[in-house]
Amino acid sequence: MKSWSALIVPSLSRGRGTGHLKRSVALVCALRALGKDAFLYLESSTPDDFRVDEIIPLFSIDPSFVLSANPESRDWSLVVMDRFRTSPEEFKRWAALAPLAGIDEGGPRRSSFDYLLDLLPALPSVTPPNECAPELLDAPKRRRAAFSRAHFSENNPLRVLVTFGGEDAAGLSFPAALSLSADSRVSVDLLRGPMSRPTEPTDRVRVLEPVLDLKECLADYDLVITQYGLTAFESARAHVPVLLVSPTRYHEKLARSVGFRSAGIGAKAASRLPRFIDAMADLIERTAAAAPREELASEDPAVTGGALARRIASLSFPTGVHCPLCAVTSAESSKVLARFPSRTYRRCGICGLVFMVRTSPPPIAYAHDYFFDDYKKQYGKTYLEDFPNLERTGRARVRRIAALLGAASSAAERKQPGTPPSDLPRILDIGCAYGPFLAAARSEGFSCFGIDPAESAVRFVRDELNIPAQVGLFPALDPAAAFNIDTFDSLSMWYVIEHFSDLRSALETVSRLVRPGGVFAFSTPSGSGISARVRPNDFFEHSPADHYSIWSPGWTANLLRRYGFRLEKIVVTGHHPERFPGLSRVGKDGILYAKALIASRLFGLGDTFEAYAIKE
Repeated sequence: MKSWSALIVPSLSRGRGTGHLKRSVALVCALRALGKDAFLYLESSTPDDFRVDEIIPLFSIDPSFVLSANPESRDWSLVVMDRFRTSPEEFKRWAALAPLAGIDEGGPRRSSFDYLLDLLPALPSVTPPNECAPELLDAPKRRRAAFSRAHFSENNPLRVLVTFGGEDAAGLSFPAALSLSADSRVSVDLLRGPMSRPTEPTDRVRVLEPVLDLKECLADYDLVITQYGLTAFESARAHVPVLLVSPTRYHEKLARSVGFRSAGIGAKAASRLPRFIDAMADLIERTAAAAPREELASEDPAVTGGALARRIASLSFPTGVHCPLCAVTSAESSKVLARFPSRTYRRCGICGLVFMVRTSPPPIAYAHDYFFDDYKKQYGKTYLEDFPNLERTGRARVRRIAALLGAASSAAERKQPGTPPSDLPRILDIGCAYGPFLAAARSEGFSCFGIDPAESAVRFVRDELNIPAQVGLFPALDPAAAFNIDTFDSLSMWYVIEHFSDLRSALETVSRLVRPGGVFAFSTPSGSGISARVRPNDFFEHSPADHYSIWSPGWTANLLRRYGFRLEKIVVTGHHPERFPGLSRVGKDGILYAKALIASRLFGLGDTFEAYAIKE
């Protein structure tokens, strides 16, 4: 397995401030402190970009941490974009190299990233991220014990810090500081940004030179005047009230959506700041409400950017970011349907399959608890307690398979004692568990074989059911070699097909194992059932962590045709009328429930389905 490596790509464009660049530098250093292979990509591609020779000394960057050319020459595990707005051309370039993570991304390709992390809350109208986690921002080590209202006067002035980032492209610092200084009860410090225009001090305003770690200075003040961004949240974490002035309408919308008090937009709003000085109680209340929750308990305060670095380092994308059938990079040809902290759901633009991209391996093991404690939590009984019901369901399935094989008429003949096993149709059940389907298939006259990753389940099938079975993961375990059988008359997967992260390899192996005229049968959750239609976000959120694909009856024929199978029959199952809108409390003996059940069956709205296909 290759070692983990990340390339961090910050914004170098003038007019976007230096917050993204500063955060990227801290992230690379923190990843390095964690022992991770990480580089900062600095390339001044336009005359409007900050120059690399300006940036390195300004932020005291170790030159060995910097890459400025040929990022394609390395094999990256992850590219992290902290660009503010990534253009489609930039996105295409970086998506070709590795999975893409976007931090506070606001560009036209925001919805296409493999993982989205908002450290600063975005507008509710934009594409939701995988995580919105302001708590991952570094908390100031120096902070006040709690928010407190300052009692100020001419003899005890209110200490105010005015800072509008490293660049202050809108030129708000001096107008804001000057308007506040007109109040004799206020003492104003103006912090000049390292990339901002020079500001001359006045008798009423003290101009401070740039500081390396601003957040550690915030606790010295009673009020911070800034714009929506890192400093506003750092001030809130330091328990210092914040009053904003917005450089753009976008910043103003963000400020209001989070709940910060803003004086408005532009230099004119900066001139209105003195009227807010006597409303400190309101400023404190709003800032406290907008403050992120306390940082993660595991954060190491000695490492700047430690919490964010640990989150980024946890992104491993163990199964890649491509469609499990088409193997085309997801960002190039798929649409994001839903996002959650450890996974993203996409629909492939080529084959239509809905698939999951995981940022880390699923926390599921197919061992004893999977069939007992976990199964009981979901169904109210253990797998073995449910065995008779599962066997009945299996009998109906195997009869459909037998009918497609054209062998239904000779089923009774096959059951006669003394029939040689070599003359019986062979069926292989992938993910056989404790064997209820195999038991049903044997009772219907099939020669049965099973594969399952759970050793205890396979032992039960062998010892209790006397059916040949092997422990292993399909298709890594070759059934032909395991059972000394080249092809089978039928191959089944009951709620197994969705577990394959490499679905293409699994179906290619299925196609090789099933003889021409044989049957491939499977069941799986439905992406077009009532649950997925009515509450799609809930459907995806509650989809098991190891379900890598979500099938729908309407797409199944085309998908199977790729592997030489002709779909013959779809059986929609899992009908739940109570999941129809407005019927959650309707009794099962009521007329509405009966009508909803009819509609569910008529329109195929069950939450699961079975597919039966013949190998051509």
